[in-house]
Amino acid sequence: MAITFENLATTIPGWVANIHQRQPLSYAYRSGNSLVSIYGANAGLFGLSSGLTVSERTDADLNAWATTTFAGQDLRPMQRQPGHAVQGVWRPGLYYTAQVNQALGVTDADRLSAEQALHLLLERLYDLFLYVQPTAQGLQSFGHKSRELLILAATEVENYWQRHARDAGLTGNGGRSLKTTDYVRLKEPLFPAEYEVTLTPFASLAPIRPFASWSAQNPTQSLPWYDAYNKTKHDRDSHFNDASVERCIQAVCAAIILYCVRFGPFSLVEGTSITSSQFKQLFSIALATPDTTSFYIPSIDLTDRRPDLVCGDGGGSAMGDGSANSLIDGDVYCRPSNLRPELFRIRYVACMVGSRRLTQFPTSGLARRLPNNGIIRVTDEFWQCLPPVMEKKP
Repeated sequence: MAITFENLATTIPGWVANIHQRQPLSYAYRSGNSLVSIYGANAGLFGLSSGLTVSERTDADLNAWATTTFAGQDLRPMQRQPGHAVQGVWRPGLYYTAQVNQALGVTDADRLSAEQALHLLLERLYDLFLYVQPTAQGLQSFGHKSRELLILAATEVENYWQRHARDAGLTGNGGRSLKTTDYVRLKEPLFPAEYEVTLTPFASLAPIRPFASWSAQNPTQSLPWYDAYNKTKHDRDSHFNDASVERCIQAVCAAIILYCVRFGPFSLVEGTSITSSQFKQLFSIALATPDTTSFYIPSIDLTDRRPDLVCGDGGGSAMGDGSANSLIDGDVYCRPSNLRPELFRIRYVACMVGSRRLTQFPTSGLARRLPNNGIIRVTDEFWQCLPPVMEKKP
């Protein structure tokens, strides 16, 4: 079992006395005969700091250890075990591109295609701002260019919905095409309502949360930007004014969020691509009151760690940097070098890693070193995030 909690004190000998103020969240679990806790932020993108990993060799109860060592409060069980991730759904705990590719089952080609589509949206929005300032009055402006952008952004959102629906095995009743009555079921497992996007050059505008009000009772109307798209697409004469600049901004933000759900936000927030530059010129993104029990916890390699209470780099984590080949199902074997015969956390991955240790790769599940030539056997686990009606079929 793994838990998350608020840490209110630092009791680690010789350590920074106020680390709990700078990293007020913790994610803890038992690994063999040791307990492990990883510090995390409580704002922005809620990153987990594997470089601030506390460990202690002890038989103490996990909850009691969290309470006595960290003055932990609001202890809650995590939804997944350390090293486990949900295919196609980014959560804090994944940072490096290689982590995201392996844990989420995406490729660099997938990311490039999505960035190109997003590039077009950001470029058109920037062009729109050359003519209309997004002030209280300007937000209500509309025209053919705003209608064009609204339709383009909303169809990109639909593309993401379709992709996640296919991954989940979601189909319409009687073979009909999927509608928002179906897509709204993605809100809980994808967490899009947690994201908020800020149009940074225009401080007077409130942060934008395009999915915050999405409800199963009114799956189209509860998304005002999508409702506007639906109306103006089918009846421009009657609903031309629905294609406002405000609805365009909301739709583009929705596409940004779903990009982040699938590929993680860091290629936009910290990347060097043209799309990243466009994004940073106009936007910032954060999580608003996220469900921290859904985050992904790295599985830390405790080899050679001191047995006493100590804080240090969790660089041997199973969600560290690296590169490997994705595995969707079945068994795969690899022959990496420089491995020890302990148990490792593996998921969707088989790697030729050269001189790097396997434990630095983003994986989950279980794998054990076999006796011959250091070969690792990797067994797949299926996606278990969605409700039973939406589970990915084996």
